[in-house]
Amino acid sequence: MKTIKHGFFLWVSIFSILFMLIGCRPTPENTEVVVSDAISSNGSVADPEIVPNATVYLLQNKDKKSLLKYLLADKVSDIEVQFFAREIGSGEDDWIRLGDTPLYTDENGRVSMEDVGVRPWLPPAILDAAPIDLELRAKVLFEDGGFITDDMGLLRVLSSDSSDNPQVVLTDHDNTLHATGGQNSLADWVEFINWARCDWPLVDEYVVDATKELHIEGHDIVIVSGLPADIRALARSQVNRHFEDEGQRSIAFFIKNDLPFEHGNEFKAAAIGILKELYGDNNILTMVGDTVREDGYGAFFNKIFYIPFQVDYFFNTSLLDSEGFGFIDPKSIAWNWSQVMDFIQRGDIVTNFFERNENGFLNIAHRGGKDLRPENTILAYRHALEVGSESLEGDLHATSDGVVVVSHDKTVDRTTNGTGEIREMTFAELRELDAGYWFTDDGGITYPYRSYPFGSADHIQMPTLQEVFSDPVLDRAPMVSEVKQSEPSIIDDVLDIIQTYDMQDKLILGSFNKESLDELRAKALARGMNIVTSFAEEEVLTFFLTPLSAMLITGYTPPGQVLQVPIEYDLAGLTVEVINSSFMHKARYLGLKVQVWTVNDPDEMRWLIDEKKVDGIMSDNPLLLEEIITE
Repeated sequence: MKTIKHGFFLWVSIFSILFMLIGCRPTPENTEVVVSDAISSNGSVADPEIVPNATVYLLQNKDKKSLLKYLLADKVSDIEVQFFAREIGSGEDDWIRLGDTPLYTDENGRVSMEDVGVRPWLPPAILDAAPIDLELRAKVLFEDGGFITDDMGLLRVLSSDSSDNPQVVLTDHDNTLHATGGQNSLADWVEFINWARCDWPLVDEYVVDATKELHIEGHDIVIVSGLPADIRALARSQVNRHFEDEGQRSIAFFIKNDLPFEHGNEFKAAAIGILKELYGDNNILTMVGDTVREDGYGAFFNKIFYIPFQVDYFFNTSLLDSEGFGFIDPKSIAWNWSQVMDFIQRGDIVTNFFERNENGFLNIAHRGGKDLRPENTILAYRHALEVGSESLEGDLHATSDGVVVVSHDKTVDRTTNGTGEIREMTFAELRELDAGYWFTDDGGITYPYRSYPFGSADHIQMPTLQEVFSDPVLDRAPMVSEVKQSEPSIIDDVLDIIQTYDMQDKLILGSFNKESLDELRAKALARGMNIVTSFAEEEVLTFFLTPLSAMLITGYTPPGQVLQVPIEYDLAGLTVEVINSSFMHKARYLGLKVQVWTVNDPDEMRWLIDEKKVDGIMSDNPLLLEEIITE
């Protein structure tokens, strides 16, 4: 009897194992493939592209709708997948094979066209029609001749001439198109997933109308998401249902699986960089996303506008940190897509250059980079922009006949072949001087700019503020300016020049002298000018010495928008580190920008950028600073 029982169980076990083995074999009935989206151009083979990929799943119940359907599925390896594309509205026989060699899934069930590319397989008729959207198909081939397909992919082919391409809005997916804004509260967690509908239900109140408006205006929308591959099909169907017309897809969707980069800021930076190159520098309207350290980092890295979406920083100000490019200004956060659309229609997230661009790190050429060219000259400023500076720094004085000139010193002794105070010289007298006379880059062995006599085309002169603003090569470059002269006041003359050349949104103005800075702020306000100002030295010390708790209790209002400070101050004979954690935290909490002067040491540059995450550095060597930024 015992022998019979043992034999029975043995056969049951054998049949069970055989059943499992047979049941687990991939067949059209138990297998599904999910294709990605892709984007290319009609340019050269060497141009970047995001190529198609696909994942093949072995499913327990292929027809079941479930959030966990693909997450719990097995992946099918070593099975052949082919990719195809066709023009929208074409017939079943019009699919074009992309590639001519077999492609097989890896141990993760994934296969990619990374090694073969897309562009070589597209016929001239399609390339000539770019920009154009194509349907994209992944086809799985079985040993018995059967096959399955996923035809829901989108292949966007853009023109190599960016002027032909549409403008595009890039956006995160799960907490940006949907209104949870990141899992920052219990309500977000509860409402994040609706298990009954297999959906993220909390769609932003305005986003559906916003996406339709963007489409109507001829803009593209591209999703750049950190979602895993096993969420792709679900997320794609949600986008199709909520934001399209549940028919032909028009919103391209890229996830971390589509590029060989880890999830996080590097993936976002790489994806946005490729999209920027494909669409063209001027066609990326913005990146909208709730995660500053990923979406913001990717945008700032590629120097495009970032609209932070519902960043709930109230209990954790570090959420405003873009991890390498400084903190965003809380005033730039959009709390719904109506505000997103307002920001887009304004052209950028704020109208002022410095409030906008200081979200990313600024390389500021101190005196135009005085270690590289004669300081505060047109020659220096042009060179600074060539080597990577985003902004130029210069100080302001005026001659005895009221001409505003750019010079650090109040005298001409140190930088020219003359002597005397600028305010006691006429402009004609100043122009006869050689502003490159004392420049040397080898410790005084040579003075390369002394050989150009007055009157020659190469004679280097101290420039006027008007000349800096109007120089065609500088092209109204952003500038950080300090009004050095207080007696007699030159504020009215400076403001007149700023208005004449429409530079108010490209300047930070400051002064060590609080009375001069108060006068500047009051007169700019009376003129209706939106001037960004730094803090006077007295105001910096007050900010440095006042605890944040006291500021909050007393309702402290920052007098300016930018803190321009050295790494250390000498206070009553004591050397005090300014750029400490307390100082930076106060600045971030109050939405202020921090720029540090004058930094020429590479290790100090790295420390300020990587650890303290300041918003800008003024350096006498902007070329060195650019090398540190990009290393």
